[in-house]
Amino acid sequence: MGRNRSVSSSAIARAVADASTGDYASAIETLVTAISLIKQSKVAHDERCKILVSSLQDTLHGIEAKSYGSRRDRSRSRDRDRRRRRSRSRDRERERDRDRERDRERERDGYGERPRERERSRSHERDYREVRSRDDRYYEERFREREKDRERDVNLRRDPGMDRERDLRSRDDRESRSMRH
Repeated sequence: MGRNRSVSSSAIARAVADASTGDYASAIETLVTAISLIKQSKVAHDERCKILVSSLQDTLHGIEAKSYGSRRDRSRSRDRDRRRRRSRSRDRERERDRDRERDRERERDGYGERPRERERSRSHERDYREVRSRDDRYYEERFREREKDRERDVNLRRDPGMDRERDLRSRDDRESRSMRH
């Protein structure tokens, strides 16, 4: 009888410790084994042994209830996680659909630009060409003036008595052109 009391108390203590760490399977196995040992003992029919078995079974039922509850909680948690994953998956799918639709609209509107952007781009390009053309003319005129100055310098070196009036005319031409800009 003393051995049965010892088996019962140590089984309950161990099962409670295992259950508190979440190891319900080990706790249940410990209690089932203890119940089996006591039922197989020679004094199993004694009223005190029946009370020990009843106490072990109460503990077993409590741990099983917690175990199933935690399984149910884990199951609920898994269900919640599954719903979140599906929801995120649907969100990603909707976003991909919106992106595809936006890309299709851009293609219909003309290679990714909206009409207003295209017009702005053309206007900018036109302005750039006008400025570039003006700059080109300016630099071409400057180049021509330099060429004339070089020619004059070369001619002066060759003919120091070059006509002064021609020099004045060329300077007046340059000044009048620069005034236009």
